[in-house]
Amino acid sequence: MRAGSSICLLIALIGLAIPSMAQPTCAISLGSDVTICAGGTTTLTLPSGYTNMLWSTGATGQNITTGTSGTYWGQVSYPSGNLVYNGDFSAGNAGFWTPYTYSPNLQVDGNYYIGTNAQTYHPQWSCTGNGNFLMLNSGFAFAWMEAWCQGVTVCPGQTYTLSFRMANLANTGPCTVEWMVDWSTAFGSVTASNVQGQWNTYNTTWTAGPNQTFANFCLRITSGWGIGNDLGLDDISISGNIVLRDTVQVNVTPLPVVDLGPDQTLCAGDPVLLDATQPGGTYLWQDGSTNATLNVATAGTYSVDVTVNGCTSSDAVDVSFDPLPVVDLGSDTTLCPGTDLTLTITQPNSGVVWQNGSNANDLFVNAPGTYSVSVTDLNGCIGTDAINVAYASPDAIDLGNDTTLCAGASLLLDASLPGATYLWSNGATTSSILVGSAGTYGVTVQQGACGVSDAIQVSLTSPPTVDLGNDTTLCPGEVLLLDASATGGSYLWQDGTVAPTHPVQSAGIYSVQVTDAFGCTGTDAIDVGYAQPAALDLGPDVTLCPGVSIMLDATLAGATYLWSTGGTSSTIQVQSAGTYWVQVGQGSCSVSDTVTIDVVSLPAVDLGPDIQLCAGDQTTITANAPGAALLWSDGSSGSSVTVGGAGTYWVQATIGQCTVADTLVVAVVAAPVLDLGNDTTLCAGTDLDLHVNLPGASVVWSDGSSGSDLLVSAPGTYWATVTLGSCSATDTTTVTYLQAIPLDLGPDQTICSGSVVTLDADVPGSIALWSDGSNAPTLTISTAGTYWVDVSLNGCLVTDTMVLNILPTPVIDLGPDTTICDGDMLVLDATTPGATYLWQDGITTPIRAVSVAGNYMVTVDLNGCMAQDAFLLSMIPLPNIDLGSDTTLCTGAQLTLSTLVPGAVHNWSDGSSGPTFDVLAPGAIWLEESYQGCSASDTVIVNMLDPGSVDLGPDTMLCPGQTLLLTVIAPGTTITWEDGSNGPDHIVNMTGNYSVTVNVGGCTAGDAIDVDYVNVPSGLLGDDLDQCPGDTIVLQLPPTAVNILWSDGSTQQEMTVTEAGTYSVQAEWDGCPITDLVDVTLVDPPHVDLGPDMELCEGEDLLLSVDPALGDIVWSTGSNDAQIHVDRAGTYLIAITGECGSAMDSVHVALVDCGPYIHVPNAFTPDGDGMNEAFLPVVDGPLLDYAFDIFDRWGERIFSSTSPEEGWDGTLAGSLVPDGVYVWQLRYKAVAHDGVKQDRLIGHVTLLR
Repeated sequence: MRAGSSICLLIALIGLAIPSMAQPTCAISLGSDVTICAGGTTTLTLPSGYTNMLWSTGATGQNITTGTSGTYWGQVSYPSGNLVYNGDFSAGNAGFWTPYTYSPNLQVDGNYYIGTNAQTYHPQWSCTGNGNFLMLNSGFAFAWMEAWCQGVTVCPGQTYTLSFRMANLANTGPCTVEWMVDWSTAFGSVTASNVQGQWNTYNTTWTAGPNQTFANFCLRITSGWGIGNDLGLDDISISGNIVLRDTVQVNVTPLPVVDLGPDQTLCAGDPVLLDATQPGGTYLWQDGSTNATLNVATAGTYSVDVTVNGCTSSDAVDVSFDPLPVVDLGSDTTLCPGTDLTLTITQPNSGVVWQNGSNANDLFVNAPGTYSVSVTDLNGCIGTDAINVAYASPDAIDLGNDTTLCAGASLLLDASLPGATYLWSNGATTSSILVGSAGTYGVTVQQGACGVSDAIQVSLTSPPTVDLGNDTTLCPGEVLLLDASATGGSYLWQDGTVAPTHPVQSAGIYSVQVTDAFGCTGTDAIDVGYAQPAALDLGPDVTLCPGVSIMLDATLAGATYLWSTGGTSSTIQVQSAGTYWVQVGQGSCSVSDTVTIDVVSLPAVDLGPDIQLCAGDQTTITANAPGAALLWSDGSSGSSVTVGGAGTYWVQATIGQCTVADTLVVAVVAAPVLDLGNDTTLCAGTDLDLHVNLPGASVVWSDGSSGSDLLVSAPGTYWATVTLGSCSATDTTTVTYLQAIPLDLGPDQTICSGSVVTLDADVPGSIALWSDGSNAPTLTISTAGTYWVDVSLNGCLVTDTMVLNILPTPVIDLGPDTTICDGDMLVLDATTPGATYLWQDGITTPIRAVSVAGNYMVTVDLNGCMAQDAFLLSMIPLPNIDLGSDTTLCTGAQLTLSTLVPGAVHNWSDGSSGPTFDVLAPGAIWLEESYQGCSASDTVIVNMLDPGSVDLGPDTMLCPGQTLLLTVIAPGTTITWEDGSNGPDHIVNMTGNYSVTVNVGGCTAGDAIDVDYVNVPSGLLGDDLDQCPGDTIVLQLPPTAVNILWSDGSTQQEMTVTEAGTYSVQAEWDGCPITDLVDVTLVDPPHVDLGPDMELCEGEDLLLSVDPALGDIVWSTGSNDAQIHVDRAGTYLIAITGECGSAMDSVHVALVDCGPYIHVPNAFTPDGDGMNEAFLPVVDGPLLDYAFDIFDRWGERIFSSTSPEEGWDGTLAGSLVPDGVYVWQLRYKAVAHDGVKQDRLIGHVTLLR
């Protein structure tokens, strides 16, 4: 029967749906074998994504580069991670297979369940896990079955670590399990701890076959305890460090040998053939040609790439051509008579041959003819040249004798010859030049290749200087002698006289011409006039009106002027009273005159600024002009006129012939019209906007506000006063409100399905309109939705809305009444998502396991909606079976087991069915009895004691904190330990020798074990550390620590820390795991900032503060506190020294006068009650100037004060002014901390009595 069950369950496993896990990488590829050419390299690359890499060369990077032939391998390794799905059972009963039955009734052998607490499912069990774990009641009858199986994808040849945690759920009979792979290979057998509920972790390893890519792993139970054999499994893990390797062959092909020969140098024009022939080769020359040879005719570098078997070699050769020697005897030439020519070979050479056979480098030529030469250079290259030589016959030139010129005169020098070219000493190239300055002038005239020259000396002489003096004016009777004397000269005056001097006795222009010995002439002239001093008259004395000017004119021909004002022109303009004179000079003669100017004094006439009048008003205009005759624009002559209409009014004041006037414009303004509308009645909750539309007008409302609008939202009487210029108007309106309509559908509601809600909108006298179109005062609803109603009354409309939500009523069914065997368990499930539960006995979970007969009822509450169901459970009693306690017999003894259950069917562990069983060998004997469909079983363990049957295991070393449980399973015996204690278990927690003796029926057996503890140090990394910026910290473990893994993944003996964080390490010490961690905190250098410089008002103080955590603090005051109070001016410094440096800062505090503080009230009540009787600003602080004015709504000033202590009492000229809003203006000047402050404030005040 058991074999058949395994077959069925194995078939079920094949169809089991396990969530897909990431497929492991089981192979890597370095690519195909590589062939490179000699001298080249290739790069072999491992796939990316791996942190651990290794090459056959010892390199550990992803790539290696090589140019050497050979076989190379590359290797990567990576941790596979846990390949087991749901190894911690967090996904419940999923992802694995077992032949056991999944049921929460774990009191039945062969059942298993996934849960968090074993006692929930078996009252005698005790164990909890870190969340879900697998709980299994295997029993004797279900031994050698698989508690857990799962198929896993693996990599061929890789070694995996198999790990799981196991706990004994019962208080006896701990389970033994073993790993089984692919249903055949068993290994790694371990036994759970005998301590109930204690978890232990068990590890072993397994290596996949060479071609194996999938394996089925099982944990199989091999123990067969009749009582116990109950275990918990958790955290099943299959993982490995996967090592993958691939190999590649690198081959190297030799390069072809290419040789174009040595560099070559030839004479220009010689041919060259370059040959790169190689068997089986292809060719590429620098010019792109592909033949094996190349003809070269020009100098340059020639290269070729020759490829044989895919490998390419190159060679290059420089071909140069020596130029033929350049022999240049020059151009054919014509020589001048008497000259000769030497032809010379200047370059180095190995041989020269002239046309006459001469071998000299020079050839002397003094006769016409053709001359040739052949030259061989040092490279053996030959060059030739020839020249034709002729002789010319040029003409002569003559520029004449040296000469002297008068200044300003010129001379033409002419060197003209047919067909010639010219070069003068001044750079000119014409045949003639015109000269007018002193110097030597030469010219070279080129005729063919021959030139002739001549030169002439030219001198200059200056003309005689003649100066008769400046033009002049003489007084009557004066005589002037003009003198033009010059050495060696002759003279000619305007009247034909030839004397060197000439007398002047009358007005006129006099001139002379003087000629010197070289014939050069000089001239000059002078204008002589005679003054008329009697022709000067400034006119009679004058009287002027204010602002009028007069010109005084003293103009005389050729005269100079000096006025009493300092002016020097012939005229001046005057308008001020006074005496004015002028002195006029003509030559050495002068005349003068005087005139007196008087100015009439006129009074100032000022009618004042233009004015505006309200329609119907009049005003009086007054002109104050003492001694003057007045004339108004209306023809009147009094000192004032009364006006009442718009227009321009003027007045003119006259004294003598002088007048002064002023003008005044009078405008008439119509009074503003204000209408706030009729009194009105509003619905509750509405408002009214009162609006004044008078551009340019100022508005004051009844609440004291200003502006064109007033928003009314309450009943009352409202008025507004508008002022336009000096005119104003007032209007009033009354606003009343209807009583609010009392409508409230209440809050949104949520009801259970099947319930109803009635909405009430009954308002007497109103009309209702519901969202469904009905008009009744109420509406009954039972479906979810949004409902609204409009209620109208007296022309007003209100609306209300209510949202109704419907919750479902839960449906619950515990199933039909049931009868089960006593000891069985039944699960009742009332689960409804989101609901709460209440069973008849107070339990509140949705699911419960029941094993006691009775009536069960549950109430399910889903969001306040409830449903109930009931269930009757009946029990059939189990057969009463007891084989007794486990026992131990001496070897050879016999035991007979029996049972007395009338009518029961017996089934013993050996298959027999009698009422008794004879025990002849040790083992677990079990009996199952069935009665009325219910069965019960019992197991007894019978041991046989012989001297070697007790085994405590080998001597062992423990790690600190570990305990060792020594267990002797020998029921029915007396067990005595070395410390005299009795019992099957003995816990070891210290070093020592532990022994046990087992005695039964005179038979004894025993064993002993040595237990020692590894000495593992603690606190390897030391205390937590502080780190300054830029510093490094080295964390180091002793050499005895192995298998090191730092938190950054490194595995060296030490780790360098450059930044803050928590650093941990795991290692082994003599086989024991050790861990430690250290916190490294980055400590910033202190930074302090006291802020900008500050100003301190007199009598106040400032708080300067910093963070006390920055370090040690020292203030310039000597204080070490984190804050100080400052009440005087000065510079305050702070220095802070921290763990990682220091910082300083300072702040300057200046003491200032913070100036006055002014508050102006907005209302006062001068009603005689002694409170708030006067209106005046409240001033705190000194003022330099103060002016306080109050104006009525027409802009008239009704109060003025220059004293801050004087206020307004609400009167004007002793009479009370009416209640209302008045405008105030305050102008003041004060000394503030930032200089003199001058300000003007304007506002409103309301007067109330």
